[in-house]
Amino acid sequence: MGRYVAWLEVKPHVQDYEAQPDQSQMNAAIGVAEDHFDNGLRERYTVPFTAAQPEAFALAKKIVAMWAAANYLVNARQTEADEERATWYADRLAGKADMLYDVFLEGAPPADAPASSDPFSQLPQDGYSDLSTTEQSDLEPIFRRGHLVSGDSRHW
Repeated sequence: MGRYVAWLEVKPHVQDYEAQPDQSQMNAAIGVAEDHFDNGLRERYTVPFTAAQPEAFALAKKIVAMWAAANYLVNARQTEADEERATWYADRLAGKADMLYDVFLEGAPPADAPASSDPFSQLPQDGYSDLSTTEQSDLEPIFRRGHLVSGDSRHW
C-alpha cells in the first residue's frame, strides 16, 4: 500500500480496459504518481498529507489514483494493438487529475515567498507624478500634429 492509495482504489479507473490488471505494475504506477504528487507540492506544503488533514488527504487520494491509473493504462497498452482505445481515456484521466492538482498549486504560496504586507507591490507611474504643474505643461506632447500623417497615399 502506498502513502495515499492502494491498488484496489486505482482498479475502478482501469477495469473497463483491463479485466485483470497486473497488481505489481499498478503498485509501481502508484509509487510514481505519489512521488510526482509529493515532489510537486513540497515547496508549498508539508507532505505527505495524512488523515489528520481530511480535505487535503481526500483530494490527494483522488489525484494520485487518477494519475496512477493513467500511467498504468499507458504503460500496459504500449505494445497492444488497441493502444488508441485506452490512451485517450488515460489522457483524459490525467487531465482531470491535473485540474484537481492545480487547486493545491493555487492554494498556497511557496514556503520561501516573502510575506506581502500590501496587495499592490508596485503602483503604476505615468512619469508626471514627480513634476510640478508648470513642468508638466512644458513637456512636449507625444502626439503633435507634426507626428501624425494623413491617410493620403502620396505620403508613402
